[in-house]
Amino acid sequence: FIIITILIIAITAVALTIVIKKKNNNDLVVNESNNITQTENKKETIIKNDNEKNQSSTDNNKIEGILQEENKIEEEISTTTKGEKLTNVVEKLEQSNIFKEMIEPTKDEIDDFMDIDVSLLDEYVIKMSNSRFESDLYLILKPSENNEETVMNQVKSFLINYENSWVNLDYKQYDLISNRKAIKRNGYLIYVISNNNDEFLNIVRSII
Repeated sequence: FIIITILIIAITAVALTIVIKKKNNNDLVVNESNNITQTENKKETIIKNDNEKNQSSTDNNKIEGILQEENKIEEEISTTTKGEKLTNVVEKLEQSNIFKEMIEPTKDEIDDFMDIDVSLLDEYVIKMSNSRFESDLYLILKPSENNEETVMNQVKSFLINYENSWVNLDYKQYDLISNRKAIKRNGYLIYVISNNNDEFLNIVRSII
């Protein structure tokens, strides 16, 4: 009886040991699985962050590229519409007392309002009074090759219409337009409507 009891106790002890080892092994497997999952999550987070950084860097590069392209276009437009000589003329005129506040119409406004095709010009500057009560205006245009006559006809048509638009508005301004001056100098077509056309032309001749 004693021997049987001892055997039963021994078998029970062995069984418990096996169960405990199995549980510990399962715990180790679970812990290892959790560690692997956590490691994979960390890797995914790192990869995601890297992708976001790369995307952000790509977006910034695209934006910088667009801005550089816009600046390049603006520089090309500036060079095309107004070269060094015309820039100097404008500065001199602004320093004079010939005109008050003048504005420079956009390309679309020149095309629509004046019906002058700026694509036929190598260089140009056009300015007009900012006041709707004053008719002051000047155009300095350099037609591209073989386009001078076409440009002259476009300007002539515009000035006739401009003059007629003032006939019933303000006789003094209408008279000012009627007494406008126009010259051709070194490839430039120059037109002016002001109270001092001679001073204007003297400044232009000193530079062009």
